[in-house]
Amino acid sequence: MDFETFDRPFSLPFPYLEGALHYVTGAIDILAVVILLIGTGRFTYWLVRSEAFSSTGDLRLESQNLARLELGRYILAALEVLIVADVIRTALTMQLQGLIFLGGLVIIRSAISWFLDREIETLEKSRKHDAPS
Repeated sequence: MDFETFDRPFSLPFPYLEGALHYVTGAIDILAVVILLIGTGRFTYWLVRSEAFSSTGDLRLESQNLARLELGRYILAALEVLIVADVIRTALTMQLQGLIFLGGLVIIRSAISWFLDREIETLEKSRKHDAPS
C-alpha cells in the first residue's frame, strides 16, 4: 500500500464549494470566540457583582461559584463549536496528517470538557441559590 497517497489533498467534486467552506469554518471559529467573549463578560459581571454587593463571605463564595458555573458552560459550548470547524477543515484537506491532528484536538478538547463538566456538576450540587439570569 502506498502511504504517500494519504498525504495528497482530496479534490472535492465541486471545487467552488471548497472556498466557501473555508469561509464557513472561519465564521464558525469567530462564533466560538464570540461565545467565549460573552461567557467572559457574564463571568466578569457576576464576579464583580459578588465582590461588591455580597454581605457575607458565604454569599460571596456562592455568587463566585455561580459565576464559574456560567463561564464553564460557555467554555464547553465554544469547545464544541470549535470541534465542528476542525471536522470541516479536516474533511476539506482529507490528509492523514490533518486527521491525526484532528484526533489529537478532539482528545484534548474532550479531556478539557470532561474536567469542566465534573467541575460544573460539583458546583451545581453545592449551590444554594438560583443561577444568575
